[in-house]
Amino acid sequence: MSASSTPLLVRRRLLIVEDSDDDFYAFERAVRAHQDKLALIRLARGDEARDWLSAANRGEHRLPDLIILDLNMPGLNGHQVLEFIKNTEGLRHIPVVIFTTSDNPEEVEAAYDHYANAFQVKPLNYDALKAEVSSLIEYWTSLAELPGEREL
Repeated sequence: MSASSTPLLVRRRLLIVEDSDDDFYAFERAVRAHQDKLALIRLARGDEARDWLSAANRGEHRLPDLIILDLNMPGLNGHQVLEFIKNTEGLRHIPVVIFTTSDNPEEVEAAYDHYANAFQVKPLNYDALKAEVSSLIEYWTSLAELPGEREL
């Protein structure tokens, strides 16, 4: 196969909004096995996520294909960011997975009330986290049909 006929690798752009460095680095390590399928972008605050997504929605950079969103963050919390995403034309189609330490049923209900696509509780040990993140990434990169495949 010549270089010009080699298919381009399509990678999903994954935005993770996570304020904890420890949690982010564990997540990042867990997705390394899938790095050929992902371009990982991290923001640490809810207000940064809102601003970054607004800029992407204006065409300043590419929108993510999937958003992993923590709930407890400085600035805007995850529920406020989720509500912003799902109420904004041009963003609401992006799947949002809530990935948090909270297993409070009221948090789960509130997330789905604001149209979260999934709610997952972060496992407490790394091996469980790695397995759960691997399943999450495999589903959203290989099984789920998402609008508008994007090339990086």
